[in-house]
Amino acid sequence: MKYDFKECDIQIETIINVVAIKTDRDWKLNDLTYNDRWILCCSTGGAAVYRWDEKTINLEKGDLLFFQKGKSRSASTNPAKPWSFIVIKFQLEKLNEATQEMLASIPVHIPRVQQAVAQLFREIETTWRAKHPGYIIKSKSLLYLLLYQLLGESKQMVESRKYENCLSTVLQEIENHFDVNYSVSELANMSNLSPSYFNTIFKKYTGYTPIQYQNYIKMTHAYDLLRFKHYRISEVAALVGITDDYYFSRLFKKVIGIPPSKVRD
Repeated sequence: MKYDFKECDIQIETIINVVAIKTDRDWKLNDLTYNDRWILCCSTGGAAVYRWDEKTINLEKGDLLFFQKGKSRSASTNPAKPWSFIVIKFQLEKLNEATQEMLASIPVHIPRVQQAVAQLFREIETTWRAKHPGYIIKSKSLLYLLLYQLLGESKQMVESRKYENCLSTVLQEIENHFDVNYSVSELANMSNLSPSYFNTIFKKYTGYTPIQYQNYIKMTHAYDLLRFKHYRISEVAALVGITDDYYFSRLFKKVIGIPPSKVRD
């Protein structure tokens, strides 16, 4: 099953702690597992070796680690260049299925993160350590932004943005001209794509076929127009490009869930 990643939502329940650590030359972890917390870690200097799921990664400055709860790992610092890092331990709750899939798409190891991401780690650590009034709220706000940045780098989100670039003109055209009934070929031409490829990526991005999406836009506009009570049902149908009143009523009920006559009740 494919989930609509636009519906992703995260609720940070608790930030357990945020700490900057500089290891000594003997530092190591052996099969460390947390079943109640998630871990974000940004390497700020030195070097270390991490192992999980039969993978071995050499960490350097600027690398990021993201461990979901229940993930076991081992590590050891480089004695010649003791590792330093910022670690954030936190709990998440109320994750819907779309969010779980999206979070699962974030790799455990992200090398050479953008400077903006590294700066967020520093801001969270400074805020948490200073503990000025409101520090928990500010720390959570920064962590939300950090998680959003990471989701933006996930494979699905990158692919979604690629589709968005192709489809933005078409989506705007449909939303601005909801009284027009476009064919798939006409919409594909606007994107300079073949109809078959256009149909495929449109469904992946929106969750609808091009015709279904147009109907959705038409019916949501129709619902808004009916709520004003200035138009008869037949007039609203015409305003959204549908000349058959019976077809309009059936489509409205299918999309909105109630017949158009009930909107005014």
